[in-house]
Amino acid sequence: SLFLFRFIFYPICIIYIAKKFQIDVNKKSLYLFILTILFVIFDTLFQYFNGKDIFGFVPMERNQLAIGRLSGPFGDELIPGSFLMRYFFLSILFIFICFQNKKQYFNYIILIFIISCLITIVLTGERAVTLLSFFGVFIFFILFKKQRLLIFSSISIFFIISLFFIFNNPILKKRIIDHSLYQFGISINNDQKDFSYKEIFNKTGKSFIDSHYGAHWETAYEIWKRNKFIGIGVKQFRYECSKEIYDNNISKLKVIRCATHPHNSYFEILSETGLIGLFLFILLFFMLLKKMLNIYKYDKDIKLPLISVILIFWPLITTGSFFTNMMQIYFSFLLTIIYMIENKFFTNVKNTN
Repeated sequence: SLFLFRFIFYPICIIYIAKKFQIDVNKKSLYLFILTILFVIFDTLFQYFNGKDIFGFVPMERNQLAIGRLSGPFGDELIPGSFLMRYFFLSILFIFICFQNKKQYFNYIILIFIISCLITIVLTGERAVTLLSFFGVFIFFILFKKQRLLIFSSISIFFIISLFFIFNNPILKKRIIDHSLYQFGISINNDQKDFSYKEIFNKTGKSFIDSHYGAHWETAYEIWKRNKFIGIGVKQFRYECSKEIYDNNISKLKVIRCATHPHNSYFEILSETGLIGLFLFILLFFMLLKKMLNIYKYDKDIKLPLISVILIFWPLITTGSFFTNMMQIYFSFLLTIIYMIENKFFTNVKNTN
């Protein structure tokens, strides 16, 4: 875990080198980024319709076929939805920079990108990512008054297409709608074949804490209560959660309380780094928020990275582990883009439109 600190130096070094050697951002770099995202969308959709992607990858989970899930070009990692959600608004930022002055293409490009990206995210079966994407688009709608009609049109078309896919794919519907309602205690019906704990619930006793995510969150909270200030150490939840002391948890699924992480960034940070780590995490958010508000005075494009930052720090959602290479690569890349906007690295690109 100590080597995760290397990601702190990534944005610092990029900005320092770019300034020292006067390296400019050019359109080709932004086009390459956008094409990379479009490739992930295409490859994931290809896998959905053909059962395997263009490289021959099939979605696998624990050495078994992952029913209702997609991996796209990521092999056995079921992450194309989270990947697209994270880079969604940065992609829109680069589209804005490259095409905003080309009005004959701009609206069509944004429309097609939003629809294709959101549909792909839904088809991956990643439910928390889907909800977070919708929330991000809602913020996008609020912040960008001039594009509201375009955003509304995109979302309307997206909903029509996605509902068609969901209600014509029973497996996808069961995962996205039925199982989500079950986990949140809204419904007591759950027909997933791999779920063997339904019999322990009754019609009045089902709540979110009795889901497997609720069991993780409760365990993380109980761990924090025993290690309030410095936690148990980064990536130690997976070892601590199995101790007998947590057999007294109230979740009806406490028997499956263990995982590699608690599936929520705040509970993960609280249990593994304590109040000190949580304070630094929240302080980082407010520092970034202050910086972006200052940048907004002279560059309105900062609103798109702001949406990405809000989604990272949004507390009421299930998440992957914050202390992973993939997450830290994304976060450091996002910080780099923010610093590049602050230092007006994209000004020349805008002026060449």
